[in-house]
Amino acid sequence: MALVLPQNLTSTQEAIWLDQQLFTGKPIYNTGQVLSIRGNLRVDLFERALRETVAESPGLRLPRIGRPACNLMLLDLRTEKNPLGAAEKWMRNEMRRVISLSDPALFRFALLRVNEDHWLWFQKYHHIIIDGTGRRLLSERTARRYRALRLGEPYPSLPSLPPKNSWLLSGATQPQTLMKSTVSIGWSNSLNGPDLFSKSIGRTRNASNPDLMHALISH
Repeated sequence: MALVLPQNLTSTQEAIWLDQQLFTGKPIYNTGQVLSIRGNLRVDLFERALRETVAESPGLRLPRIGRPACNLMLLDLRTEKNPLGAAEKWMRNEMRRVISLSDPALFRFALLRVNEDHWLWFQKYHHIIIDGTGRRLLSERTARRYRALRLGEPYPSLPSLPPKNSWLLSGATQPQTLMKSTVSIGWSNSLNGPDLFSKSIGRTRNASNPDLMHALISH
């Protein structure tokens, strides 16, 4: 059967789409990150913040594709003998699962609870829709929206949304990568809510071999 290249892709996306056809069923363009969240996380508000952020981000879907469903998987690993080890194993296995380009949702999200006040936010994408810069922007927007919801504040104004498909900015992200980050939730004594999201980013190629680097996610 002849291949039909989707319309209105960028040149980078066209190359990725065609390359993926040569390796059908193989996760050669999986990319993602995991953010460590510490604090009293309100899962309901976090899920709402994530859904709203994805909904306002047309670059997270291919052209002519309707709005994909945004599902957040919840895994409680606190009873495991080694919760962090169990989480790492689950994430490694998930990164090996291919995201089909025929799937409207070219992303996967999960919250893994490893302690009473420690969660891991797992993000996985097909590289055709996002790169490292796009992941950072999406994480920052979700964090800012969650903070506003948690404190009962208006959602802070941010720069205008990137144009369609521009989550894929540089094409510099390598496939099958998993970036490890930390998002710490500080607390405001007077408001009893998260005061900031901060960071500590380490990068892992093929979900191993850490190459540490640091970047601020949001103030």
